[in-house]
Formats: sequence, C-alpha cells, structure tokens
Amino acid sequence: MVAHTLKNNEFSPIIFEATNFVGDRMKTNLVNGYQLDHGFQVLLKITDCKEILG
Repeated sequence: MVAHTLKNNEFSPIIFEATNFVGDRMKTNLVNGYQLDHGFQVLLKITDCKEILG
C-alpha cells in the first residue's frame, strides 16, 4: 500500500523481499489439499486456550 501511494505521488519505490513471495507475518500453504496457516499468532486470553484444549 505504501509503494502504491508513493507511485501515485510521482515516486519510484523499489521493493525488496527476503523470500520468493510477497507477504508479511502470516502465510497459507496448500499441502495435500489442506490449507495450512502459519506465522505470527497472538493469543488474547489464556482462558480461550483452556476452553479449546479442555
């Protein structure tokens, strides 16, 4: 979004990525027909974990 805004204001941004895909902290891979999400996760309340884990 920042690069788009710069380009619209007559700048020429150059974007470098550390990997061969564009993304941030989260990504989804397709493995054997399943979508696997991984990356940065935040647990807002420990009680939510206790409910899920039993």
